[in-house]
Amino acid sequence: MSAIFAPISIFINKWTSMWQWGLPESKSGSKILLVHCHPCTESFSEAVANSVQRGLRGAGHEVRSLSLYANTLSASSAKLLPPSNPPMTKALTNQERSKYYEIARPDVDGKHRYSGLDPEIANAVRLLRWCDALVFVYPTWWFNVPGALKSFFDRTFLPHVAFSLPPENNLQLDGGGEGPSTTSTGLVPLLTNIKKIGVVTTYGAPKPVALLAGDNGRQMISRAFRPLFNNECPMVWMGLYNIHGTTLQERQSFLSNVENRFRRF
Repeated sequence: MSAIFAPISIFINKWTSMWQWGLPESKSGSKILLVHCHPCTESFSEAVANSVQRGLRGAGHEVRSLSLYANTLSASSAKLLPPSNPPMTKALTNQERSKYYEIARPDVDGKHRYSGLDPEIANAVRLLRWCDALVFVYPTWWFNVPGALKSFFDRTFLPHVAFSLPPENNLQLDGGGEGPSTTSTGLVPLLTNIKKIGVVTTYGAPKPVALLAGDNGRQMISRAFRPLFNNECPMVWMGLYNIHGTTLQERQSFLSNVENRFRRF
C-alpha cells in the first residue's frame, strides 16, 4: 500500500511542505550530508543536530556533517558531530560574486576540480554532489534562516554545481547540448543526486504567527532549492514553535521525536 500512496504523498508534499504523511523512507546505507548552523556551542540547536545524527546512524546511514560556525561542533564524547575541516567562513567574497557564473566551471578536460573556489567551499560542494540526502538544522530568526546559512546557499549552490541555465539562454552555462528539462524556477537542475531533504528548526513565535509571516526559510528551501534536486525529492520538516515558552520536558520530548523521525528518514 505504501508504494501506491508514496507518489501521492510526494506530490502533496511538493505542493505544500507542511504535508508530512506517507513519505517514503530512505534506503539503509544512504549517504547523508548534515548541515548545522548555530553560533553557540551549548545551544539547543546542537542538541537537535546530535539527535538527528543518532537517528540517521541508528538506521544505518553514512553521515557527514558541516558546521557553518568554526568549532561549533566539537569532537568529544558528549557531542557526536565532528567539526568541519576546514571550518566554513561566513562571508561571500568579491571574487565569488564577480565570477559567479564561471568560478565553478569544469576544467578544459571536463572534470570538476573547483580550483577557483576557496578550500572550504570546494569541500562543501563535493559533499553536496556526494550525498543522497541533505539535512539542515538551524534556528529560525526573523522568520528566516540565519545569515550564515543564507551565505552557505549563496556560496555553494552555484552554476555548474546546483544548476545551469537552459540551452536556449544566451548565458548558457552547461557547456552546450540538450540538457534536462527546466524546473519551475526556469533552471536546469544539477543536484539530482539529492533524493530527500530534511529540516529541523526552532521558532521563537507560535506556529500560526510563523505561518502568517510567510515562514520564509521553509518556503525558500522548498520552492527555490528543492527544484534543483531529484524530481521526486520529498521534504521532511520538523519545527519546535514558541521555544521560549516550552518546558524542559517538552524540549526533551521534541529531541526524542526528532531522533525517532530520522531513524525512519
